Amino acid sequence: MMKTVVSVFLMFLSINLYAKEDLRAKGMRNPVDLEASEHLLLGKSRDGKIQLEDGTIFKILSSDAETVFEEWDYNEYLTFSANPYPTSIWIFPLGGSEFYLFNSELGEFVYANLHSSPNPNNVRTLRIHYIDPYEGEVILRSQEEEKSWKVEAKDLEYLKDWEESDRVIIGLNSHFFASFLSNCKFILVNCDKQGKARYVRVSPN
Repeated sequence: MMKTVVSVFLMFLSINLYAKEDLRAKGMRNPVDLEASEHLLLGKSRDGKIQLEDGTIFKILSSDAETVFEEWDYNEYLTFSANPYPTSIWIFPLGGSEFYLFNSELGEFVYANLHSSPNPNNVRTLRIHYIDPYEGEVILRSQEEEKSWKVEAKDLEYLKDWEESDRVIIGLNSHFFASFLSNCKFILVNCDKQGKARYVRVSPN
């Protein structure tokens, strides 16, 4: 009897969470090889949530939420880059978001914020395995791979707040004027940190 009650309660809870979040998900292409900064769209909701292959969720700004839900399809390839202008300046609508989220297959981008960190149990979730805040070496490890990255010298100060086991995701260093400021092609976003230490520019080591 008790087991039945518990089962019914868990079923009700899962239905309630699904209804509340309205995040519709679909399975990953299998097999699939992703470049360092590539991600797959595995879940989406009408209120603008986009879930990636490692469980990371971005929240699209409301102006584009409905369009993304209706027009962006499951398993399409996405990339993202930092928005160097997170707030609008005077008459220029620069997004008001942390990141630009790109749909590589449609050639479209939207403004988005990081909503939640990668799933800690996902095989594709990257964590910091080793970090040298002085030399700028960061080794990332998931259940599928391990890779070393070199942090831009100008960003070394941000590493003092980073720790081993922090969850990270990789994006592109491709915002406007990025090539004039750094030779690094990628950014490493620390999903377990907030504020100034959120991301650093990196190159493969």
